[in-house]
Amino acid sequence: VAEVEICAGDTMESDRPDTFSFRVGSATFTSLLAGSLVGALTATWKDVPVVERNQAWPALVKTGRVMGTHAALFAAVGGTYAGVECIAEEVRGTKDSWNGILGGIAAGGIIGIKAGRIPAGLAASAALAATSAIVDLSGQTLSKQEPVDDAIPPRRMYPYE
Repeated sequence: VAEVEICAGDTMESDRPDTFSFRVGSATFTSLLAGSLVGALTATWKDVPVVERNQAWPALVKTGRVMGTHAALFAAVGGTYAGVECIAEEVRGTKDSWNGILGGIAAGGIIGIKAGRIPAGLAASAALAATSAIVDLSGQTLSKQEPVDDAIPPRRMYPYE
C-alpha cells in the first residue's frame, strides 16, 4: 500500500515523518493515552457501588470500562482533529490557522455525537476551534519564550573577608 502524501510538509524542518498517517496516528495514540489517564482518574473518584465493595474483579472491570470509554472518545477527537487539519491543509494548499480551526470544529462534532446533543456539539466545536486558533496565532506556544542567554541570571560572587 502506497503512503498517501497528504500533509507532506517540509521535511527539512525536522527528522520526523510528516505524513497523513503519521500525524493522525500519533494524535490518535497520544489522545488515547490521555483519555486512559482521565478515565482512570474518573474511575478513582467515582463511588464504587455497594455490591462491588469487597470484590476486586467487578471493580476492575468497571474501572477498565470507564477508562476505555474515555480513551475511545479522546482518540476519536484527537484523530478527527489531526485528520481534518491535514485534509484542509491539502485541499486549501496552505498551512495556516484555518486548518486547525476546521479540525477543531470537526473534533467538537465528535463530542456532540457522543453527548447526543446538538448544543453540546456546537459548544465543543467553538471551544476547540478557538483553542486551536489561539495556539496557532500565538506561535504554537502558550507561554512567552525567553532567549536562552537571558534564561539564567548571572551569579554574584561575594569574596570572603
